[in-house]
Amino acid sequence: MAKKVINIRWNAVLLFLFFSYDLIFSALFSIIKNELFCNIFIDTIIFIILFLTIIKNKKKLKLDAIIVIIVSIMVFLLSYIMYPQYRISMLYNESWNIFKMIFNLHGGLFAYLIIRTEDSFDDLIRDLKISIIPVWLCYTLKTIGGVSFNSVSAISGNIITRNYNQTYGFKFLYVALMLTYIGLSEKKKIFLAISIIPLLQIVMYASRTAIIAYVAFIVLYFIFNQEGKNKNIKRCIYIALFALIAYIVQTNYFLNILTNFFQSHGLSSKIIDAFINDSNNIDGGRLYLWSSSYEQIKNNFWGLGVYYDRYIYNVYVHNIFLELLLNYGWIFGAGIIAYIIKIISTMFIKAPNKEKTVFLIFFSLSMIRLMLSYSYWYDINFWIMIAIYSNYIQYCKQKKKVGDNDEKK
Repeated sequence: MAKKVINIRWNAVLLFLFFSYDLIFSALFSIIKNELFCNIFIDTIIFIILFLTIIKNKKKLKLDAIIVIIVSIMVFLLSYIMYPQYRISMLYNESWNIFKMIFNLHGGLFAYLIIRTEDSFDDLIRDLKISIIPVWLCYTLKTIGGVSFNSVSAISGNIITRNYNQTYGFKFLYVALMLTYIGLSEKKKIFLAISIIPLLQIVMYASRTAIIAYVAFIVLYFIFNQEGKNKNIKRCIYIALFALIAYIVQTNYFLNILTNFFQSHGLSSKIIDAFINDSNNIDGGRLYLWSSSYEQIKNNFWGLGVYYDRYIYNVYVHNIFLELLLNYGWIFGAGIIAYIIKIISTMFIKAPNKEKTVFLIFFSLSMIRLMLSYSYWYDINFWIMIAIYSNYIQYCKQKKKVGDNDEKK
C-alpha cells in the first residue's frame, strides 16, 4: 500500500507565521517577559521556514526581493556615513531604530520577500484569507485587556498621547477589508455581515484615516469592477452616492446619534469624539511638517538622506511623496514617485478584476494612510502592495512566454 505524501507549502506556512507574529509574541511574552528573547525565538522559527521554502524550490527566492533589501541597506549606510548626526535616530531612538522597525523578519522589506514567494494569485488569496484569523484574534484579545493609546514624540520634543491607536485600527481594517473582499467577490453575504464587527472595532479604537481607507476601498472597488455598456454611468452614480454618504456621516447630527448609541451601551468612540470636538491637534503639526519639509526640498535638489525628518522634527513628515523627495531629492525622489504612480495605474487599468481587487486591499491599507501619516519604511502593507505588482508582472511574463512557445509549436 502506497504511503500518502503530504505536500507542505512552506511559503504558505511562512506567510501565516508572518501574520501571526504579534499573536505569538504576545503569548510568549506573557510567559517569559523578555522582549529580546521573544523576538529572537520567533525570528529563528521564521528563518527556518524561509530556509525550508528556498531549499524546496530555489526559484521562490526572487532576485528583485534580494535587490530591494540590499538597496535599502545601502541607502541607510550612505545616509549613516554622509550624515553622522542622523545616527542617533537610526540606532538609539527606540521609536525609529532601524533594526527594530525596518531590518527584521517582521517588517515591510521581509513582507515583500514573502509575498514574492507566492506562485499564483489563487495561492496568495487563499493564504491571505487564513491570515485573518491570527490578526483578528490577537488584537481583539488586546482590546479585551485594555487598549493602550499611542504615545508619540511631537515636533517640540514633548510626548503626546493620542486618543486612538493606529496599530489596532489598521489591523482591524485589514480584517474588515479581507472579509468585505470575500463577501463581494465570492458573493457570500455572511462575510459581509461578519465584517461589521471589525468595522465597529475600527470606529471604537482607530483614527479617522482608517475609516477613510475603508470608504476608499468600497468606492474604488465598485468604480473599477463595473462592466457592460452603462459602466461609466454606474461609476458616476457610485461616486455621487458615496460622496453623499461621506457628507452625511461627517455631520455632527449623525455623529451625535452614534455617540449616544455607544454611550448607552457603555462604550465610546475615539474617532467620533475627535470629529465632534475637533480635539485632534495633529492636523496643525502635520501642516507645519508639510510646509517646512517643502521648503527644505526646494533648497536641497539632491535630497537630505533618509531619516533627515526624524533627526530634525523627531517624527516622519506624514506624507510619502514629501518623504521621498526629502530623502532622495528631485531626480531620484521624483523617479520613485513616478514608479509608484505607474504601479497603481497599471494595476487599476490593466490588471484583471481578481488581481486588481487584491492590490486594492493593500492600496487602501497603505497609500491612504501614507498620504496623511506614517512612513513607507514601516508600513508592511505598502511593501505587500509593491510585491503584488511584481507578482502580477511576473505572471504576465510567464503567460506571454507560454503563449509564444505554443505559437512556435
